[in-house]
Amino acid sequence: MFLARPSRRIPICRGEYFFHSPVLTIVFMMYFAPLASAGHYKYSTLSWQEVVEAGAEPNTVRFTLLSSWSTDYAPYKSQGTGGVVTVNDVIRIQGLGNPVLEFGDGTSQLLKAKVISVNPVLQSWLGVSTVDHAYPSRSAFLAVFSGCCRGTYLTNNAGEYWNVTSAVNLNQQAISDWEGWAFSPRADFLPRVTVRANRNITISIPATTPGLASVLKLAGRPLRWALGAAADYGAAGAAPLEALPAVSAFIDAATGLLSVSA
Repeated sequence: MFLARPSRRIPICRGEYFFHSPVLTIVFMMYFAPLASAGHYKYSTLSWQEVVEAGAEPNTVRFTLLSSWSTDYAPYKSQGTGGVVTVNDVIRIQGLGNPVLEFGDGTSQLLKAKVISVNPVLQSWLGVSTVDHAYPSRSAFLAVFSGCCRGTYLTNNAGEYWNVTSAVNLNQQAISDWEGWAFSPRADFLPRVTVRANRNITISIPATTPGLASVLKLAGRPLRWALGAAADYGAAGAAPLEALPAVSAFIDAATGLLSVSA
């Protein structure tokens, strides 16, 4: 499994977004084992955009969390239609550590996700959570979504906590060139990719920004990609993919082409 994150950073399994120079940091999980196993968390991405709608409170940010979870996790099954997770169900996200979205200003919120797809083969479901939050000032904050546990079938960081972060910067000076409103970039990538062992693979990890005008303004400040460090995985003693024996990984900082040998 390959999972990603940006600096104007972009993620896939965890996200950390910095408003200044655009860099996409990639975080990996790898497995060569059965699909069904303990550990209800699969992957997630976190992005945000300032709300400029009429009537919105000042400094309001809309967070969007896309997250994937096990359909066999009992607390999720109990919230599903007839005991089965089904598209359009609304499920409260649960797990060890009582997962919440911490906004970085001393407040937090429980999350519910609307199920948008179910994959019976992978025994997983994908949900979307949308939360608006008004910050006390146009400053910098670090939003954090964390909890436990990752799948025990992973080759690295099995059964560990996840940690998804998004750096929110509402500083007016920092966004003066961005039409007066702020946002994070977003990785558009399938976080789970199945490949054969002992093969060299190359995967493109595309990234986008919200709105055509924003893309045009990025012309002189293109997004860039980078591999995540151990601290980006959100667990003590976490092992990046490239730290595993007989595994090498490289990402082209300018194109987002990821090369992996395992």
